[in-house]
Formats: sequence, structure tokens, C-alpha cells
Amino acid sequence: GNTASRQSTFTVDRGGVGPKIVEIEAERESFSPIPNPYSTNSQSGYRLNVTVEENATISLRVRDDEGNLIANPTYSVAPGASQLVWDGKRADGKYCYPGYYSVEVVALDGSGGSSAVHSLTVRIYF
Repeated sequence: GNTASRQSTFTVDRGGVGPKIVEIEAERESFSPIPNPYSTNSQSGYRLNVTVEENATISLRVRDDEGNLIANPTYSVAPGASQLVWDGKRADGKYCYPGYYSVEVVALDGSGGSSAVHSLTVRIYF
């Protein structure tokens, strides 16, 4: 598979009434959820660096090519930068099939407010 590393950085406008996401950076746009035991460069998981201005819960809404919500992992983060890692598994615990997936990133606060939603695309390969 393609293991080329390319970083993408996104600045997100407030857009919502909840916590503000200052920056989102995807370490790479494709990954294999299963580590390669023959590679010293192998990392499993989709890694996002997210910077927020206040305590928040980050939700990653992962959708397949038909728009179906297949996973919705959440992460509690403190103000500043945090790294989030999605393991490439669906809500049922099974690995996603190879292909392209949309990842919607949103920050939520304790009173129901949410940030603007930002969408990224990730490719899973084996």
C-alpha cells in the first residue's frame, strides 16, 4: 500500500456555539489499521492532532462511502493540543474494509454546545 506521509493542517472557524477547535492536523491521509510486523516505520491508527481553547469532548463521526455512520469514537481533551488515535474499527469492533471514509470532527461541551464540523477524508488499506 501507499505509505507516503503527507501532513494536512486545517484552521476551523468557530461556526458553532460550543468549544472552538483552533487547529486540526492529520498526520497522514491513509493508514493500515493493522501494524506491519516487517516494518520499523509501521504505525496503526489514524492520528489527528487537535487544538482546542477549552475542555471539550471531541467526536469523530466516521462515515463510509454511502454516508452511513460506522464509528463514533469520542475523546475528552483539555485546552491546548491533543493527539487522537482512531483504531480503524467500526462500532461493532471489526476493522473497516479498505477504502475511503469521511471523518467529521466536532468539539462538544458539557452544556450541549458544539463547534463547527470539519470533514476529512481518510483511506484505509491492508
